[in-house]
Amino acid sequence: MTKAKEFIEFVARIALDRITGSSERTDEGIRILKEWVAQRNTSETKSDIADAKVKVSEKSTIRNIVGKIANKNDQKLDNNQLDDLEFSIMSSISSASVSEGSGNELVDEIVKQLMPGKSRSYIIWLDVDDIVDVCGEGRYFHFSYDGESYRLRDYIGGNIFHQPGVRVTDKVMKAIQLNMKAAEIWKLSKWQIRCTKEYGLYVSVSQYDEWLQRLLLITKVATKVNNER
Repeated sequence: MTKAKEFIEFVARIALDRITGSSERTDEGIRILKEWVAQRNTSETKSDIADAKVKVSEKSTIRNIVGKIANKNDQKLDNNQLDDLEFSIMSSISSASVSEGSGNELVDEIVKQLMPGKSRSYIIWLDVDDIVDVCGEGRYFHFSYDGESYRLRDYIGGNIFHQPGVRVTDKVMKAIQLNMKAAEIWKLSKWQIRCTKEYGLYVSVSQYDEWLQRLLLITKVATKVNNER
């Protein structure tokens, strides 16, 4: 097996444990990958990741690796879970930068970009420059994505950010193109909360006032807690 495929397998194991909800195994997988990287110099690691970026574009390669790992762990995955896992691996590795940083830093970057599935809705905290320049300050946003297509809704500021190359219209919000991939936004977010009934966040995106009040409150609490640390 090539080092690039070996690297993809390590990432795939971490992604699988995340999607199936095993946090202890996820942490163990990250530790093992960092140990593997530590045995190689940074230039070799960067070369492996560069090769892995090419390999992940081959869907059959990813499907074979995912199937192999699932069988080894005796985990039965349905088609939706397989799609989630493939997207998570592909988006993470393909978006990774190999231009700078140590081996461990490259691993951390890839792990941060491992998205929890192919299609999800979350509220996430963002305070990156490209967004703050428009919004004025960091806060919680509603982030929904389906593959590389996404909408980042700023209910507090009245903006809706989207990926390049599409035309977006909204009755209330101002549409703004954001030159980022979905995985990059996910990596830059500091806190993520799944939009589920459990957290009172299973609300239609068209319910502007409902979302505005929820995000104002959650942002206020998060800001207070962060300032008191």
